[in-house]
Amino acid sequence: MSRRTNRGKCLMSRCRVGTAVIVIGACLPASAGGQNTVTLTAAFTPNRLDAETTMTFGIKIGTPDGQVPSPVTKMRVQFPAGIGFTSSTLGLATCDPVALEEEGLEGCSPNARIGVGSAAVELPLGPETFYEAAKVTALAGPPNKEHLIALFYAEGNVPVSADLVFPTEIGADSGTFGTQMNALVQPIPGIAGGPNLSVVSFSSSIGPKSLTYYKSVHGHTVAFHPKGPVLPAVCPVGGFPFAASFGFEDGSEVTANTAVPCPRRHRKHRR
Repeated sequence: MSRRTNRGKCLMSRCRVGTAVIVIGACLPASAGGQNTVTLTAAFTPNRLDAETTMTFGIKIGTPDGQVPSPVTKMRVQFPAGIGFTSSTLGLATCDPVALEEEGLEGCSPNARIGVGSAAVELPLGPETFYEAAKVTALAGPPNKEHLIALFYAEGNVPVSADLVFPTEIGADSGTFGTQMNALVQPIPGIAGGPNLSVVSFSSSIGPKSLTYYKSVHGHTVAFHPKGPVLPAVCPVGGFPFAASFGFEDGSEVTANTAVPCPRRHRKHRR
């Protein structure tokens, strides 16, 4: 962890948790008051209709007065309808959460990875707020009955290792939105007897960008890129919509929306 404007090193120990989603922790406010705010961002790479893509979404949580936000207790993220996740070859293997907790990424096949990203958490201690950035890897987990599971693995290695595993339940389409991720968020303790960690930013991709899979061909290991989800052939009016909703320990609820603009049509040049 590092100090950013009146911030210092964090003495966070290695943590392992059960169920959470995307959000990498919870926190106690540095002081009373402050309204929780959420900003949602999203992008497609490339942004082309009826073509494979990598979807990226990001979340920032804060307060207008700069205090650490109230602990998150539940969260839902909704993606645009019509994205062809079932046609992708992401998650050819699945990752056991126990193996991931005990061995890290070495405990799971590279063919279970479905995306990469980053996160940042804060810990309020007295007059200071301590900060740490983490690398995030998204993986396909073993299904839970009829629901698919995505695992978000966060690696915080500076200055103290703090690896976190977060299973996420993937739900069916809902209304104008498509696939959604839902979870109750368990608080993650910081220093013994002190306040909990709080996520202040999170981003992750879902798609083949930056991923390499492996297969055996005639006894040789061959690297290849998995197929990504496919964007619909038609873009909705106003762009592809994303939405997120949060419940906080102080009883408040916050929603955030954004949209990826429709791709520009390529005009044919006339001679």
